[in-house]
Amino acid sequence: MPTVSVIMNCLNCSKYLHKAIDSVYAQTYKDWEIIFWDNASTDNSPEIAKSYDEKLRYFRGNETVLLGKARNLAIEKAKGEFIAFLDCDDIWLPFKLEKQMKLFDNNPKLGLVYCDCLFIYPNGQKALASKFFKFHRGDVFQKMLLTNFVVLSTAIIRSNAINECGGFLNYQVIEEYDLFLKISKYYQIDFVNEPLAKYRYHEGNISKNLDINLLEIKEVYKYWSQRVEYDIKRICLRALGNSYYGLSRRALFHLKNKNQAKEIIKKSFNYGMSLKYILFLGFCYLPMGIIQGIRKFILSLK
Repeated sequence: MPTVSVIMNCLNCSKYLHKAIDSVYAQTYKDWEIIFWDNASTDNSPEIAKSYDEKLRYFRGNETVLLGKARNLAIEKAKGEFIAFLDCDDIWLPFKLEKQMKLFDNNPKLGLVYCDCLFIYPNGQKALASKFFKFHRGDVFQKMLLTNFVVLSTAIIRSNAINECGGFLNYQVIEEYDLFLKISKYYQIDFVNEPLAKYRYHEGNISKNLDINLLEIKEVYKYWSQRVEYDIKRICLRALGNSYYGLSRRALFHLKNKNQAKEIIKKSFNYGMSLKYILFLGFCYLPMGIIQGIRKFILSLK
């Protein structure tokens, strides 16, 4: 029985698939299996996946389903005590599993271990996740409410923790954030403070429907505001403001849609005033060339 089951959910991901799978086979930690769930792909992803040996177990759905459900279907096939996730356009560095599993060995109370990662943008620019998010360890539920600082392809989670939390709900966009909140409410979390994965931004993952994202985030915060034993209304309001801020950044920097960015950031003021919201709104009125130049300079400093 493998200790770690690596969940890979695929829907027409042939472009980056070889590199993603190869990065698992290159791990110094060898006690793993890959559960490859093909969400009814129509490209040559099945042929690529089936070209590997028996450590990759291939499954195919009869129809394309939402990603949360597809992840659950893959997890049902897993044999490992721990579940790791690797999206088909991301890459692991060779020591990732080894370094993260050591933390589980040292602390049986841990439910999830994550790590830093390198963001790769379509224009070739790169930046560490730790430059955008502050990482937290221990009991981090309230920190997680304010912002999701875990990238899914960096996460390793105990299988029984996923089962106890009910797995992934059938969201379209934020299914992993919902699960991370549940894990952080009932388990401790730790991280390896070095980049052990590469997360690739491309048109397929930066243009997700922002309206759906906001709707689902509101549903998540509504859920927790009704269920925790202390008053987190203020935290949830602040978190909603942060969510609007983050999505407005995505609209401006990745989609290059200034009007949409301005519309979104203005909504953040409904959940509390913040200097960064005001400054960002002003930033949105600059010419796009200046915006891109300033962002490029800031990223170069990071």
